[in-house]
Amino acid sequence: MNNILITGGAGFIGSKLAKKLIEMEYQVYIIDDLSKGKEINIPNEATFIKGKCEVDITYKSILEIDFKCIYHFAGQSSGEKSFLDPLNDLNANAASTLTILKFARSIACSKVVFASTMSVYGDNTTPFNEAMTPNPLSFYGVGKLASEHYLRLYSKFGIDTTSVRLFNVYGPGQDLEDFKQGMVSIFLGQALKGENIIVKGSENRFRDFIYIDDVVHNFIQIGLFIKENPLIINFCSGRKTSIDQLLKLIVNYWPSNLKILFTEGTPGDQFGSLGCTKIMNKYNISFNTEIDTGIKTTIKHILNE
Repeated sequence: MNNILITGGAGFIGSKLAKKLIEMEYQVYIIDDLSKGKEINIPNEATFIKGKCEVDITYKSILEIDFKCIYHFAGQSSGEKSFLDPLNDLNANAASTLTILKFARSIACSKVVFASTMSVYGDNTTPFNEAMTPNPLSFYGVGKLASEHYLRLYSKFGIDTTSVRLFNVYGPGQDLEDFKQGMVSIFLGQALKGENIIVKGSENRFRDFIYIDDVVHNFIQIGLFIKENPLIINFCSGRKTSIDQLLKLIVNYWPSNLKILFTEGTPGDQFGSLGCTKIMNKYNISFNTEIDTGIKTTIKHILNE
């Protein structure tokens, strides 16, 4: 059984994972409604199904496929956007997760890996660890937390489920045109347009940034090579980077002068997020790319250097 299903496979992380799995000679199937992802990101070798994950008919053509693992990345992934349309967020996140789990059970797929978020923690005291009581500050975080509970319940039906709480993923291939999602991509997208970098909130806020290549590698480990997975696991570096430090790196590696302006923060934004790596270490999961190296590499990719 060499088949892998990736929802949201036209997006940043999903498409990178698809390409890597194809290199490893897996047969990859991708579901995406292209509301956020781009068809150009989908590898030619993948089987593409255009549709919404929360709609049963989307799965009609793959009901007879034996999937080794389902990776669920599809969904609305911006805390700021979730306040603009909470119902859309509910459908794109919680409803889509419930539907994919129903599908997995119907075809007896034994493994589902879900891309959750550190936003479920809210403003708990850092570093965030998986045993903390979640306290999401946005509709987005609430929807992701509900999805985690769906996975927990379906794990009782013979499906091995893992919810991966992603911290701040960045790197080459991010969407530089979406200024409401992804701190690094927002800042670099503004720089690429020759505009001022607008920072929403204090420069003293901090984040735990993780590089895309590390993320893909560890999703493969969790989905395919670790036999007894945790129900919930952080994907984080355990290293704190302030917004001020991030901006200084961008200014240092950008070839022209950049002007930085500060404005009010956005609803539901966390002041700080830093992950605990205790469970990661137990499963030999690590994120080793330093922020300095990652930002330098990303900028070189953007400028085609």
